Amino acid sequence: MSTNPTAAGPVSGFAWNPDAVARTVLSCPGVVRLIGAPVRHKDRHRVPDGGAGAAAEVATYLPGRRVEGVRVRPDGILVQIVCRYGERLGELAARVRAAVLVVEPGCPRVDVVIRDLAIPDPDLSCPQGPDAAVVGPGTPRSGTPRSGVPGAGVPEMGVPEMGVP
Repeated sequence: MSTNPTAAGPVSGFAWNPDAVARTVLSCPGVVRLIGAPVRHKDRHRVPDGGAGAAAEVATYLPGRRVEGVRVRPDGILVQIVCRYGERLGELAARVRAAVLVVEPGCPRVDVVIRDLAIPDPDLSCPQGPDAAVVGPGTPRSGTPRSGVPGAGVPEMGVPEMGVP
């Protein structure tokens, strides 16, 4: 087995190359980053030392380093990602799964966990600047309801507006 992390194929005794999987997943449109934060496992993700329901970090450990967000298991590969807000999650998971199967065609199972959404920075995405906010259809661009009471209802949503005495 190869121990070269840049080589295609198995690395350090693993059936699949975690580095190749990580590069492939990160190249998928909509994927922001891989994340290794612990995830609770159900029966289909048994953790050898903790059993069903145990929390375990999603990573593959190699000599002197780890590949965060990719866990190579004997029965397949688990990837955990953060994606851009607005992506269709089912379609994104299918794209990631298909991309991994292109680089590791012999893998019997690829599980994709979408752990979090990356929300765009409002300072960069809002044309009116950082103080402008869209609160709802009945509110002005300033983010304060017409009644002048923050948090007051929006008439278009069937909630009565509350005035200030």
